[in-house]
Amino acid sequence: MKASLSSYIDLLEPWISPSLISSPYLSRIKKIGAELPVLSLGCFECWLGEDEPRVDFNIAMNGRLNEHRAFYERLIPSTESGKTGLYSGPNLHFSFFRSWQEKDFYLLPMVRLVWLVYDITDPWLPAPAPWLYVHFMQTPLNKNSVVRAEIILQIHLLWGENVMPHESAYLRIFLTSIIPSVQILSLGKPTSRQGHGIRLYLKIKTFDEVTKFLISKQWPGNVKDLREQLYNLNTLANFFCLIIDLGSDFTIQPKIGIEYWFEENLVQDKLGNFSQRLMDRGLCDGLKREELLKWNGVFKVDTKTEFWSWSDLSIFGKNSKKISVLIRRMAHYIKIIYEPDKKLVAKAYLYYDRSVNS
Repeated sequence: MKASLSSYIDLLEPWISPSLISSPYLSRIKKIGAELPVLSLGCFECWLGEDEPRVDFNIAMNGRLNEHRAFYERLIPSTESGKTGLYSGPNLHFSFFRSWQEKDFYLLPMVRLVWLVYDITDPWLPAPAPWLYVHFMQTPLNKNSVVRAEIILQIHLLWGENVMPHESAYLRIFLTSIIPSVQILSLGKPTSRQGHGIRLYLKIKTFDEVTKFLISKQWPGNVKDLREQLYNLNTLANFFCLIIDLGSDFTIQPKIGIEYWFEENLVQDKLGNFSQRLMDRGLCDGLKREELLKWNGVFKVDTKTEFWSWSDLSIFGKNSKKISVLIRRMAHYIKIIYEPDKKLVAKAYLYYDRSVNS
């Protein structure tokens, strides 16, 4: 019997500080992991405020590593029994995962990763049903506004959304109006959203371009207030990612997220400076900041070949019993949540990923 994802988290536990991930949250995450195969890439989504202990859990499936098939094998029994731990009901998005297994799936070249996102509002409650983020490959096709709009519309349909023709038309108009220099990296469907609303994850080079985009799309928030609240943070990022929710009428909702990304060779200094400014403004707990800055690094472990959800036999040979893997810990950005008339919220994303050490 193969290990579950909770066994992977056990390998990470020596580097997990209770200041960032408390025991109740770590226990809940391990219970989620017990239902999942050992997927290579994931992250802990940590709120940085002093009085906010919340941690969400995100885990990715890489189709090129056949991880989606490992998940699908677990999804089928859960779906047939009506369980909601792995999944949010027997039919939601099932057609997407079924299609993803097919070698001639027409969207296969477009899908890089699919993330399962577990919003853990209370670690004492049963594991929440995850929602999906589809992360796209960045190809020349994605620079064409019409083509990328059609890709998103097709995924929307595969999710089992009962979208009326006029709703598809509104969404198509919105998507095609996004200029090619704004990259659409991911499409999400948060389970807590009502109607046909979706989430878009956009990569934008500068903060000025972020505000110009919001103005052009008639964001209902106050751009002047947004600039004033983020005035001393914008110069530290190398680029930005803007996260917007579109309501059932496909208009931008007031609450947005802005990620401040740092170049890998500069990440430790910039992460330190950025988190210090957050702490000075009361948005980051000092102990959490200290532990966050310890996250980036690499460690090596030996595991059995069958430990992972995908086989390494093609690399090490059929007689290989154990493999040596590098586990990389990465924290390359901070996310700021802005909602009109509410205090800013800062979150750190503690990623981990494994690679084969050949």
